[in-house]
Amino acid sequence: MEENATNINETEVTEVEETEATTEPTDEELVNQIAQLKEELRKTKKDKDQASSDAAKYKKALRAKQTAEERDAEELAEQKRLADEEKENMRKELNHIKAVAAYKNISDETSVEMMIDAVSEGDHQAIATIMNNEIEKAVKEAIKAEKVKWLKENPPVNAGTGDTPTITKAQFNKMNYSQKVELFNKNPELYAKLTESEE
Repeated sequence: MEENATNINETEVTEVEETEATTEPTDEELVNQIAQLKEELRKTKKDKDQASSDAAKYKKALRAKQTAEERDAEELAEQKRLADEEKENMRKELNHIKAVAAYKNISDETSVEMMIDAVSEGDHQAIATIMNNEIEKAVKEAIKAEKVKWLKENPPVNAGTGDTPTITKAQFNKMNYSQKVELFNKNPELYAKLTESEE
């Protein structure tokens, strides 16, 4: 029984191979198909060219039928469209210039992002708020820097009780009269040492 099944399968395979062999097109058929495709392509191209030509003719005829007023209106509409585009481009460029000018000295990155958003949206209140915050930061930093500078130049007077002076000659020379009087009252010995070289 198994032999019969094997023989039947072999027979089917042989029949399928013969069928496939007969369905392959011959060279002549392929040449004919290629010629037909070329002819269809030529016709399609010819139809496309004809359609383009007809469209150009219709457009020309339409232009000829248009009145001078319609042509003027069309030209005016085109000029207005171009002017609007130019105006929009100039507005964008101006906003960009404003944004660059507005945030070139801003130190904080989040403030820069907020400034860009405010300028692009034209939110003048937000721009003013951001600028005020930046000015306040700059003033605070300047005051802090001046304070540090002043403290370096004018250290506090610490009157010591030891032999070694706690105030240098340069510091003593920078003192005002009231500071020198205070030093004299608190530490007359140090005062005497510092004024010795002056006399």
